[in-house]
Amino acid sequence: MKDNQYNIPGWNTYVREAHDAARECYLIWIDYGKPHSGIWFDNMCRSRAKFKLALRYCRQHVEVMKADACANSVFDKDTNRFWHDVYKISNVKATQAANVVDGIVGDTDITAMWQQHFEKLYSEKFTQTRKDEFLMKLQSLKNADCASVMFSVSEVTNALSQL
Repeated sequence: MKDNQYNIPGWNTYVREAHDAARECYLIWIDYGKPHSGIWFDNMCRSRAKFKLALRYCRQHVEVMKADACANSVFDKDTNRFWHDVYKISNVKATQAANVVDGIVGDTDITAMWQQHFEKLYSEKFTQTRKDEFLMKLQSLKNADCASVMFSVSEVTNALSQL
């Protein structure tokens, strides 16, 4: 799925046969002394033109060829290959890094902003506040009519793993 001059989507489907024929005609043309006219010259020119036409078609329809490859992996019921192809296609257009995050510009400033965010998120004080809120809500549930509903840590872990 890479786009470069050596890996052309659709090569095996559209170009390979024309390339093999052009190569064979070229080698025969060389064996006959590279004539500038005649049947061997005409065969070499025609096969080369067919090859170039097929190659040009593939290069002009790269996106179609990639979409066809994804569709074929769905028809083959190969979900891993499908998602691998989708990932490669979609990441070609993705930018490497964000330029602006929440109005902050520059790698250093963005990094500092995220550092502050995660320090606040995982700080002991912040975590203790959330824990106290949770315990208060849990206590209010005990006081309500649903006091008979109890669950263990393993039940919670099993429920979360099934999500």
